[in-house]
Amino acid sequence: MRWVLPLCLALLSAPGTADLCTYFARQRLVDFPDVLVMPVPDNAACCGVCLATPACTVSVLTNTSCHLKRFNMTVDNKTLRADPNSVVCVPLPKPGQGPAGASYPPLPKPTIRDNATFPAASRLDSGFPRLSMENPEKLGFPGIARDGFAAPNVDKMCLPKGRPFPLPTNDWWVPIIRPTPETTLNYIFPVPYIYDMFPAGFHLAYPFIITSPNSVRNIINRYWTVTAEGADEASSSYCVRHFDELTATVAWRATTNQSMMEMPIVRGSPYATVKYFQAQPKLSTAQKVRAFFVDGVRRNCSGDSFPGHKFTVWLLDSDEEWQFWVPPGTPVVCQVAVERGMPAVVVSVADPAFSGWVRLALSNNCTTGMVPPSPHCVQEGMANEDMEDYSQALDTGSNACPMKGKVGMRATGRQMEYILEWEVAHCWSPSFFQSSSLLLIALPHHMAKMQDGFTKIVPTGGHRNTRGYNTPVQTPHNRWVLEIQRTALGWVETPDARRLDFLRTYLVNNDSHFDLPPDVQRGYIDPYNAGKEMSRLARLVIIAQKLGEEEIAGKLNDKLVAYLSVWLDYKSANPLLYDKSWGGMVSCGCSYVWLEQEKKARCSNNAKYFECPVLRDVNADFGNGHYNDHHFHYGYFLYAAAIAAHVNPAWGKTYNEKMLLLLRDIANPNRDDPYFPQFRHFDWYLGHSWASGIVSSPNGKNQESTSEAVNAHFGIYLYGLATNHKPLSEMGEALLLMEAHSSKYYWYGAGGVFPDEYQHHMAGIVHDLLFEFQTYFGPQTYFVHGIHVLPLTGATQFLLSPDWVAKSIRTFDAACEADSFCLGSGFITFAHASRAFLDKDVAWDRLAALPDQGPFNVFDIGSGGGNGNSKTSTLFWCASLGNDAAPPMDAYFQDTPTAVARHRRRTAERWLAVLAVVALACAATWYTRQRQPEAFDRVGRELNHSFAQVNQSFVEPARLWGTMRYTEVRGYFQGYHTLD
Repeated sequence: MRWVLPLCLALLSAPGTADLCTYFARQRLVDFPDVLVMPVPDNAACCGVCLATPACTVSVLTNTSCHLKRFNMTVDNKTLRADPNSVVCVPLPKPGQGPAGASYPPLPKPTIRDNATFPAASRLDSGFPRLSMENPEKLGFPGIARDGFAAPNVDKMCLPKGRPFPLPTNDWWVPIIRPTPETTLNYIFPVPYIYDMFPAGFHLAYPFIITSPNSVRNIINRYWTVTAEGADEASSSYCVRHFDELTATVAWRATTNQSMMEMPIVRGSPYATVKYFQAQPKLSTAQKVRAFFVDGVRRNCSGDSFPGHKFTVWLLDSDEEWQFWVPPGTPVVCQVAVERGMPAVVVSVADPAFSGWVRLALSNNCTTGMVPPSPHCVQEGMANEDMEDYSQALDTGSNACPMKGKVGMRATGRQMEYILEWEVAHCWSPSFFQSSSLLLIALPHHMAKMQDGFTKIVPTGGHRNTRGYNTPVQTPHNRWVLEIQRTALGWVETPDARRLDFLRTYLVNNDSHFDLPPDVQRGYIDPYNAGKEMSRLARLVIIAQKLGEEEIAGKLNDKLVAYLSVWLDYKSANPLLYDKSWGGMVSCGCSYVWLEQEKKARCSNNAKYFECPVLRDVNADFGNGHYNDHHFHYGYFLYAAAIAAHVNPAWGKTYNEKMLLLLRDIANPNRDDPYFPQFRHFDWYLGHSWASGIVSSPNGKNQESTSEAVNAHFGIYLYGLATNHKPLSEMGEALLLMEAHSSKYYWYGAGGVFPDEYQHHMAGIVHDLLFEFQTYFGPQTYFVHGIHVLPLTGATQFLLSPDWVAKSIRTFDAACEADSFCLGSGFITFAHASRAFLDKDVAWDRLAALPDQGPFNVFDIGSGGGNGNSKTSTLFWCASLGNDAAPPMDAYFQDTPTAVARHRRRTAERWLAVLAVVALACAATWYTRQRQPEAFDRVGRELNHSFAQVNQSFVEPARLWGTMRYTEVRGYFQGYHTLD
């Protein structure tokens, strides 16, 4: 943004200059190699600085030798001609940008120029805190082993150090080792391809999206089969031999245990990269071939062998172009054959004992636009144009093969940095023999926060899928650095002063007596609802403290530490256990029975003998025993424990190791921890968490509630504060900021992620291959919206924004008005609370009117939506919104008509105020001059005399000193050049 000011100065004479400067200052610009591109949100009508043409979608300015130039579009709409008095709009590049009818997203970040210098590569310091690695069994939690379906598929793991432990459960690649029982499918989507493993190889598919009003899906209709000649499923098998935060390496072996091939699957790689060991590579697809090229020369595909390095196949059915790279001079055969009873094109290496790398990449997803048109073509008969940049980037990147990855974070003053780094090998030759630059795919949330100097955008060849527009970027030093602005986070918010008396009175008269039901106190409940209800109690503690009611805070906190201790001391009726097979804390479960005569609850299962329904039933305790939603469950525990330890540090010190077990379960920063995997839930490439565990789905991993994921990170942050562990609190803050940022794209639709045909402003559940307007407990609109708002804390503002609420609140309100169960379920609370982003007074009145007793009590402990919220807390949150430091809204949320109008109105009001002050000053000066001319003239003479003295004392000596220094320096350099 360093040239926003020069840009505004350069265009001061243009119409609408104020709007232009404002617009540029609020937008993130994109820098193609020579051209600076500003996204325009409306494809039909340009902003005020553009020529009004229907084709206008971006405005362009170039920067040559630090001088801005503006251009006009020629009649053919393709050529730019310099014109110092105008600006220009040009169409966005069409190649590879997705299916017809899809709206193009903004391209949101400047990148380096061709002649820029990259920062030197350095060893990555993860920045993650070091935590205790205490054995859970030594802390009083019995260990159990899993069997049957819930046991790890050890035969699918072959790490060099033997049996892996602990095991990831929620990582993006886990379906490889946990195929769905019904279909044996194990789709993974590392972007931009979908992979499916089988014993003798894998399928590689390039998806397109199908949109309905309520869902958007990645669809597969054709794929490549990659294997070795002669390999079959009966005599081969695969296993995962390495994994980290950005990669997973799959190896295939024959029954003789001889290595056949292996593939590092890399997040965001546009290549499928396979290494063969004394085997014959074979790639086939059930399509007809249109053309076949060897190093750019067209050849026949009839079984002849041709030596070469790059092989290109144009496919007829999909209208796609794919490229293959092998070591230079390797003979390759292209032929048409019959595969599984269908005609197919088969490309294979001629050598039956080949050892080396083979790389495969899509280079054009709409080669001709002819019938049948590819779903990626903009329209029938229109092929992608100008794909040379992407083809060249693929060639340059073909020698840079990423093998492994690392991630890290760093808090730097006002910014939180996220580092993604890849370990790269050279597939064909050392880098000093062949130019190479790592080519990767960046997603919308990456592009918005990518730090300058680490990547260079490739303007063509992008992909479109359920993650929106995927941008190819060259990464010369194998590292991305993303930056998100930090915001001051506190324990609790600051309410409006005018609401303090009401809040204090309501707390004293009502919620000061709040307590959990007796069966909940003793743990006859699942960890999720137990955590929510203890978190509700904890928030009352911190609110009471904020309102100066220390006695109430102390009494409520005494209850809180007692109920937390029941779970942490292994005394709950539904106890927590340590899973020795996977490495995690799981609940045993309680088959709840209410004894009417005795008026008490009991569990029909005997947990002391490990009769645990949760370990067998994938739905019990919301899937806790199968690693579903752990961050939701234990995130509430961490929030409650943080406040308990903040108010009672002695308790916090006593129970710190046990609480760290739950923290290590969901967000363990230590890769070397022998008891828990690292970052069970968080996906560092996608920037958000996965909630689903070891039960696989054909649609891949998924997550429902973004707000509860953010709450988990908020709990980690607060727990770090409570225990004076700054690195831990910074880690929680880093996870919170990135989760909220990423969620705005993939759940809330920023950056053009949602196609026009999708008729909602948010997604209920995001899967790896699908997002849908739905929840797991119902399709009602108020469920979908509400599950992404609860719980109401200071972290809520990181997800929601006034502009998004303005677009969605009518839908939320209408759903509640049409269905009384919105009130009965308690979800109406979140509709009214959301309105506070637009009008706090209206929201307050609606929240205050909600019933807090009787059969429709929305805050009742038995209410599914309301059991985690008290009325005191909800009103306190409403009264506090906007009073504390707020996170900066992403440009995508700001650039709505509502925000633009509001910004212009506020700007106009400020200028009117300034003009009014200036006018008053001028009027006062004129009036004084008229009434007291002699006094006015005397003041003027005194000021002139003062200025003359200042000039004589300071300015003139400074000028003379500068002249002397210039003469001295000039003489020195003249002497230096003379000696030279």
